[in-house]
Amino acid sequence: MAGIWNWVPAIPFDVLKTKYQTNAKYSGAIFGANSVRAEVLATEGIKGMFRGTAPIFIRAVPANAACFCGYEVCVSLLDKTPLKDY
Repeated sequence: MAGIWNWVPAIPFDVLKTKYQTNAKYSGAIFGANSVRAEVLATEGIKGMFRGTAPIFIRAVPANAACFCGYEVCVSLLDKTPLKDY
Protein backbone atom coordinates (compact mmCIF):
# COMPACT_ATOMS: atom_id res chain seq x y z
CA MET A 1 0.00 0.00 0.00
CA ALA A 2 2.91 2.35 0.68
CA GLY A 3 4.07 2.04 -2.92
CA ILE A 4 0.60 2.84 -4.22
CA TRP A 5 0.11 5.82 -1.92
CA ASN A 6 3.57 7.08 -2.82
CA TRP A 7 2.39 7.52 -6.43
CA VAL A 8 -0.81 9.46 -5.65
CA PRO A 9 0.77 12.95 -5.39
CA ALA A 10 3.24 12.20 -8.20
CA ILE A 11 0.75 11.09 -10.89
CA PRO A 12 -0.24 14.60 -12.13
CA PHE A 13 3.42 15.56 -12.49
CA ASP A 14 4.19 12.30 -14.25
CA VAL A 15 1.31 12.87 -16.67
CA LEU A 16 2.58 16.37 -17.49
CA LYS A 17 6.15 15.10 -17.94
CA THR A 18 5.06 12.30 -20.24
CA LYS A 19 2.86 14.57 -22.38
CA TYR A 20 5.68 17.14 -22.59
CA GLN A 21 8.21 14.49 -23.67
CA THR A 22 6.03 12.76 -26.23
CA ASN A 23 4.41 15.73 -27.97
CA ALA A 24 6.63 17.55 -30.47
CA LYS A 25 4.60 20.78 -30.35
CA TYR A 26 6.05 21.54 -26.89
CA SER A 27 9.67 21.35 -28.02
CA GLY A 28 11.33 24.69 -27.50
CA ALA A 29 8.69 25.89 -25.04
CA ILE A 30 10.30 27.81 -22.20
CA PHE A 31 7.63 26.96 -19.66
CA GLY A 32 6.55 23.65 -21.15
CA ALA A 33 4.89 22.23 -18.06
CA ASN A 34 2.63 25.25 -17.73
CA SER A 35 1.45 25.05 -21.33
CA VAL A 36 0.88 21.30 -21.04
CA ARG A 37 -1.05 21.75 -17.77
CA ALA A 38 -3.23 24.46 -19.29
CA GLU A 39 -4.03 22.32 -22.32
CA VAL A 40 -4.78 19.19 -20.28
CA LEU A 41 -7.08 21.08 -17.91
CA ALA A 42 -8.84 22.82 -20.81
CA THR A 43 -9.43 19.66 -22.85
CA GLU A 44 -9.74 16.87 -20.29
CA GLY A 45 -10.33 18.62 -16.98
CA ILE A 46 -8.86 17.51 -13.67
CA LYS A 47 -9.53 13.89 -14.63
CA GLY A 48 -6.92 14.23 -17.37
CA MET A 49 -4.24 14.88 -14.75
CA PHE A 50 -4.77 11.37 -13.40
CA ARG A 51 -4.64 9.42 -16.66
CA GLY A 52 -2.93 6.06 -16.37
CA THR A 53 -3.61 5.67 -12.67
CA ALA A 54 -4.74 2.04 -12.87
CA PRO A 55 -1.60 0.73 -14.64
CA ILE A 56 0.60 2.66 -12.22
CA PHE A 57 -1.17 1.16 -9.22
CA ILE A 58 -1.06 -2.33 -10.71
CA ARG A 59 2.65 -1.98 -11.44
CA ALA A 60 3.37 -0.63 -7.95
CA VAL A 61 2.34 -3.86 -6.22
CA PRO A 62 4.90 -6.27 -7.76
CA ALA A 63 7.59 -3.58 -7.99
CA ASN A 64 7.42 -2.79 -4.29
CA ALA A 65 7.07 -6.46 -3.38
CA ALA A 66 10.30 -7.18 -5.28
CA CYS A 67 12.01 -4.28 -3.53
CA PHE A 68 11.02 -5.51 -0.06
CA CYS A 69 11.94 -9.08 -0.99
CA GLY A 70 15.38 -7.98 -2.19
CA TYR A 71 15.92 -6.01 1.00
CA GLU A 72 14.96 -8.96 3.20
CA VAL A 73 17.18 -11.36 1.23
CA CYS A 74 20.14 -8.99 1.58
CA VAL A 75 19.58 -8.56 5.31
CA SER A 76 19.28 -12.34 5.71
CA LEU A 77 22.52 -12.94 3.79
CA LEU A 78 24.36 -10.29 5.77
CA ASP A 79 23.20 -11.81 9.06
CA LYS A 80 24.58 -15.23 8.02
CA THR A 81 27.95 -13.93 6.82
CA PRO A 82 30.61 -14.19 9.53
CA LEU A 83 32.53 -11.00 10.09
CA LYS A 84 36.29 -11.22 10.51
CA ASP A 85 38.10 -9.07 13.00
CA TYR A 86 41.02 -7.28 11.45
